[in-house]
This record gives sequence, C-alpha cells and structure tokens, in this order.
Amino acid sequence: MQKACIFDLDGTLVDSMPSIAYFANRALTHYGLLPYEEKEYHSMVGWGAKHLVWEMLKRQGISETQTELFDKVFRMYHDDYQENPSYLTVPYPHMVEIMEKLSEMGFAVGVFSNKPHETTRRIVKELFPAAYENCFGGRPGVPKKPDPTVLLELLKTLDILPQNCLYFGDSEPDILMGHRAGVKTHAVLWGYRTKAQLQEAGATIFLTETQEILTLCEKEQN
Repeated sequence: MQKACIFDLDGTLVDSMPSIAYFANRALTHYGLLPYEEKEYHSMVGWGAKHLVWEMLKRQGISETQTELFDKVFRMYHDDYQENPSYLTVPYPHMVEIMEKLSEMGFAVGVFSNKPHETTRRIVKELFPAAYENCFGGRPGVPKKPDPTVLLELLKTLDILPQNCLYFGDSEPDILMGHRAGVKTHAVLWGYRTKAQLQEAGATIFLTETQEILTLCEKEQN
C-alpha cells in the first residue's frame, strides 16, 4: 500500500524568514512603522499572512480597530511577496534531494502550507517539483491549519489512510493539525519554533537534521 509524506513549507522545507522579514519590514517602514529583526518574526509566522500582519501591528500598540492601516500594510506585504515569493528563500540542506528520493521510493509527496495557494505552488514548482502535484496553500473560504480538512481531502484523493501518512512541520499549527488528522506527526527543530513550544502543542517525535527524514521513511517501508 502506498504511503504519503506531506510537508509544511516555511521552516520545514525552506528557510523563507529572510524573505518574509524583508517584505514585511518594507511594508511597515513605508507606512511609518518600525521594522523588526528577522528573529522576531519567528514567533509570528505559521498561522497565515493576515495573522502575521496583525501581530506586526499589535506589537507596536496598534489595535484591531485600525482596519484601514491593517489593509494598507497587508496589501503591500501581500502584493510584493506574491510578485517574487522565492526572493531570499532557500531550501534547507539536502531537502531537494530528499524530496526527490522519497518520490523515487514510491511515497506520494506533497506540501500543505498556510501561505497563499499560488505563492506556495510557485515556490514548490521551482524548488520541489516532485511535490507540485500534491501542493496546497491557503485559499479563500478553505480552512487553514490547524484545521485538518485540506490534508484529509488530499489523502482521500490519493486513496491513502491517515495512519499511512507521515507529516512534517515546524510550528504549533502543524502539530495540532497532524494530531487532529490522525497522521504520524513529526516536529522538525531546524525551523522557527523551540522544542518547548512544540512540546506544548503536543509534539512527541522530533527531528534535528533533515536527513533523519529518509531514515524514518526507510523504516516505514520495512
């Protein structure tokens, strides 16, 4: 029976933090707000672009009643990022080869991100073509992580049971979604959260190096 390996994108397959910080700070400073250091964005990402922008504003004392400012900052960040989503974004070590190897081993390989759908697909098509066919980002009206709806629908399309899916992610939404979907959920520690944060979300399996993914998947085949 075929099995699936599904991955989060930011903080799991690619280090996109330099790109996110660049476009976010560009939007903030354009509207007279203060930029953040790259590391400060680590705790803001993972829940989608709108959540990110609200966090950027709230941490500067701007309330959720100031929707006009939010709309301006969000639109500039969103549009600039959409135009060049791979800017300053690089795969983590060995991840390109790992994705190709998993596909060769017979796994159905895919990506599910809270990043906008077309942005996600552009990045995956450029860097991880083996996962492009089963690649989904955030879409209007469709639940984002930690809701398991999209992941379960993908597995149903692939005719793969949740218990035959390995999911890899670096943030609380990933861990929560994986558990709710009933898939084998692995927390990666090269991303944007600490081990303590992931444990608090319920993570019990941790990977410290990307190449551990292949070791796990080889055991799954035995």
